[in-house]
Amino acid sequence: MDTGHQHRLLVSDKLCQSRYRQAIFQTVRAGDLVLDLGTGTGIHALFSCQAGAKKVYAVEQGEIIELAKEISRANGLEDRIVYIQGLSSQIEIPEKVDVIVTHLGLRGILSSLIDVRERFLKKGGTVIPAAMELLCVPLEWPAVYDELVDFWSRDHYGINFSPMRQVAVNEVHGENFTEDRFLAGPVSLGRLDLRKAMETRIGGEATFHALRQGILHGVGVWYTLWLDEDTSLSTGPPLVLPSPPWGQSFYPIERPVEVQRGDRIDVRMKASAFTTAGVVWTWEVQVEGCESKTTFTHSTFNGLPLSRESLHKQAPSYRPPLTPRGQAGRLTLNLCDSKTSLGEIEQEVFRQFGTLFQTQQDAATFVARVLRKYAA
Repeated sequence: MDTGHQHRLLVSDKLCQSRYRQAIFQTVRAGDLVLDLGTGTGIHALFSCQAGAKKVYAVEQGEIIELAKEISRANGLEDRIVYIQGLSSQIEIPEKVDVIVTHLGLRGILSSLIDVRERFLKKGGTVIPAAMELLCVPLEWPAVYDELVDFWSRDHYGINFSPMRQVAVNEVHGENFTEDRFLAGPVSLGRLDLRKAMETRIGGEATFHALRQGILHGVGVWYTLWLDEDTSLSTGPPLVLPSPPWGQSFYPIERPVEVQRGDRIDVRMKASAFTTAGVVWTWEVQVEGCESKTTFTHSTFNGLPLSRESLHKQAPSYRPPLTPRGQAGRLTLNLCDSKTSLGEIEQEVFRQFGTLFQTQQDAATFVARVLRKYAA
């Protein structure tokens, strides 16, 4: 998605931003120090300043941070907002903060927030959002199941693509649905207190009884962010919040199952954040009727087309060697000694790794990319 369009959606989302602003004004006190994780255009950093924050550390991985700096200058707040570009796991700030605020969605919150909270939040400090709740519902959705899963069961151009079906049925599909697809009422799978949680996972178990006859194609999932005790934002249907990062998800099962009114549907689901694999979802769906019981087990890990070699390289005992480009990157960083000039670094990298680069300008471009990430 176009970056400008994405951030326009976020800023123009009046419901979301008004509730974030309300939560920030209720939480941030005059003189507080704030960390805005994933600042984007800096809107929540600016809200924090409006609420009275003494200083805001605005962390952002993307290049949008340069525009955020310009926006803070345009509002006369450049002296109160310190912008830091980089991954949250790799940045440092000189002091602990009273409040952490973030709007990264489920994946970003699970992957980043707990680490940032443990390293940078003062004792007695607080987090916005304060909690996250996961909700699910069994769905009858034949058209989407056919499009996303059974598409791969059919020949295309005289070619058998059926191995792709195993991937599709173990993927999380970002699809928004409506209540007419429900086979039962939604149930909470669990709530994660983001002020105290130490594990980067959320999930639980839910039991449903079908409210009508139909075909079960999978499970619909959404989440609610509790910005504070009283203010919440839900991605549930009908969805009134634009994406990103808002949206619902469809978790298919191996094959559709006919259910009768009163049939029991058990769902077990978990999302866990991992350093190398991002957020891995697992879901188990069990359908029990009068005469039969059927169980399906799925995981996004099973949907990853990983070779045996790839799995070996993710083992803790694996000793990874550097590629030639990795060696060139290491040389670049080793030469960053505050004595060697940029031109000298470029020349030395080209001299030692000339087979990687057709011209010295190619080497200079490579050096610039390395230094952009790691050099001061």
